[in-house]
Amino acid sequence: MMIRKTLIAFARDTSGVAMAYSLMVLMVLLIAAGFAIDSANVIYTRARLQNAADAAALAGAALIPENTGSITADVRADILAEAVLFAQKNMTTTDHGDVLVQVDVILGFWDSDGALGAPRSFYPEGSPGIAMLNSVATTTRKSSANDNAQPMFLIGMVAADTLDISVSAIAIAPPPSEGKDCMSAGFFALGTAEGGSTNELRDGWCIHGEEGVKFGSQNSIEGGPDAETQSTISMPSPSSNYGEGGFDFGSDNEVVPEEFFDDGSWANNDLPDIVETATIADYLNPAIDFMFDISKPAGHSDHIHAAQDMVDILYDDYPGGYPPGISTIIYSSDNVDIDYNFNNALIVSDKKITIGSDVTMNNVFLLAKENVEIGSNVTIGSSTYCDSPDNSMNFILGAEMAKFGSDVEMFNLQVFAGDYVDWGSNNATVGAVSVFSAGSLKFGSDWDIRGCGGANLLLNYSNTPVSEPLRLVQ
Repeated sequence: MMIRKTLIAFARDTSGVAMAYSLMVLMVLLIAAGFAIDSANVIYTRARLQNAADAAALAGAALIPENTGSITADVRADILAEAVLFAQKNMTTTDHGDVLVQVDVILGFWDSDGALGAPRSFYPEGSPGIAMLNSVATTTRKSSANDNAQPMFLIGMVAADTLDISVSAIAIAPPPSEGKDCMSAGFFALGTAEGGSTNELRDGWCIHGEEGVKFGSQNSIEGGPDAETQSTISMPSPSSNYGEGGFDFGSDNEVVPEEFFDDGSWANNDLPDIVETATIADYLNPAIDFMFDISKPAGHSDHIHAAQDMVDILYDDYPGGYPPGISTIIYSSDNVDIDYNFNNALIVSDKKITIGSDVTMNNVFLLAKENVEIGSNVTIGSSTYCDSPDNSMNFILGAEMAKFGSDVEMFNLQVFAGDYVDWGSNNATVGAVSVFSAGSLKFGSDWDIRGCGGANLLLNYSNTPVSEPLRLVQ
């Protein structure tokens, strides 16, 4: 009886229950906190791994040579090494171990259109039907296989003390450009390029304004007769904000075909910064140097194969030190004014060169330390040049400005200006003309502009636009 009473009393005794419950709740809270902390660490690590995988895939795809599909052993080694390097730049080996090893860098073909099966699919190198390699897939890991598994802190007390994490990325290289060549003929400005109305641009004539392009109304932009030379209007940011790289077009402009924008990503944008320093000896007194120093700051898009090269050709590469066919050489420390027809002349001025109206000239080189100003109703070059190109050349350099009047016919002409190019209207016959302004450029209305193949032009746009950017696809 005594034992029974003792057991009943013990069963009814509630002292110490709070402590037991507290220990149980604390255990649950610790486990929940452990899951929260370790889960947050896993999410953070996964994000870091994804950044590393993305960077590695992009870095590897950037080395695929012109997306031709032909990758040599050396290029393959470079791609693998570059991918691993960029993964390490995002997650250092010291802190995270080897998150990417070369066996986890896979070259292959990204099938955007489903030509081999399901669209938007990756086919590793060696898969049947692959004609080219255009992409790189990477898998970054924190795993026991790489001896860098993710440590689990509080969860490790009740479960595994490490966790394997892996993420993947695929980057595709840009496909070969299908853009049409500008044939070296066109207007290029580091500032804005502004045109009037009722102009016709054809046969591969191109216009680029680094700070924007503006047109009036009723302009016609079309390709050449062989459909191989599409006239192009380009700017860095094809949007209707005009300034700082956009465009502003008036009404009733006819574009054939309609897709005429270029995003300004040109293949040769890694050229050296333009430094237009031309040194020539005075031909009448070789001891005198004539200097143009119109250097521009770095950072602008460089679509010209350097005025320096152009000047080198003019003054260093020609036999005798100057272009062939030159019969008259004029050097002046003052202004030069000409109001009569002339040919085969090299004219250099420390100040300004002015050509009057109603003048015809061909195979001429005009270089002024200040401005070159051309009047109206002037013919520069041979009117038969586009149909029957010859060896003549016409070159105008105004270290500050080049200015032209109206009703000017121009053929096989190259113009370079340090600050500004200003052109009038009614220039009904223009062919094989290349113009570069280190500042802005403006031309009027009623132009008929032809590329004419760009033969003999020293200013080379060499504009193979990148049709698509290097990008992640998965």
